[in-house]
Amino acid sequence: MVVAAHARPAALRSPSEPRRSVVVAAAAVLSLLSVLLVVALVAGTQSWLQARSERADRITQLIQAHRAHQALVREGQEAVRVRAEQDRVRYIASGVPDLWDAVVAANAAQRKLSAAADKRYANSQYVQTGDAFQLVAAQYACLAKVIEYDRAATRFAEELRTPLPARVAMKDKQLNCGVLAWPD
Repeated sequence: MVVAAHARPAALRSPSEPRRSVVVAAAAVLSLLSVLLVVALVAGTQSWLQARSERADRITQLIQAHRAHQALVREGQEAVRVRAEQDRVRYIASGVPDLWDAVVAANAAQRKLSAAADKRYANSQYVQTGDAFQLVAAQYACLAKVIEYDRAATRFAEELRTPLPARVAMKDKQLNCGVLAWPD
């Protein structure tokens, strides 16, 4: 029988030795549990750090995407602003407000000429040829101004034209160049 060098025969053991072996075993178990706890903490910390890193990466991606979106929005707004400015310059260069003034003036001249002819020929069935030509010429000149305005104004957005209309309202007696009946 081989006896370990540190083992004592049963007769020589003191009554407190079994307790010591229980304490040593408990200490070994506690040490093992401590090691397992440390390993679990390290593993948990690593997974937590990894999850945190993934969240940080995702947040960084979202921030970059948001900044890219903001840049696109700014570019779009700038493009809209530039386009609006170009449209405004083209509107002013086309002379739409001046064309409207020409339509109003041509209508006023045509009405004035018609009123003078009405006075002169109030009691007559006939109009002198020269006066008739003047009336027709004034009406044609007025209609030419209306067509010119309509062609120029319809190309532009309402925001630019306000308060001017897109087309001359030919049903309006103040703007219809003296035309008695205008088709729809």
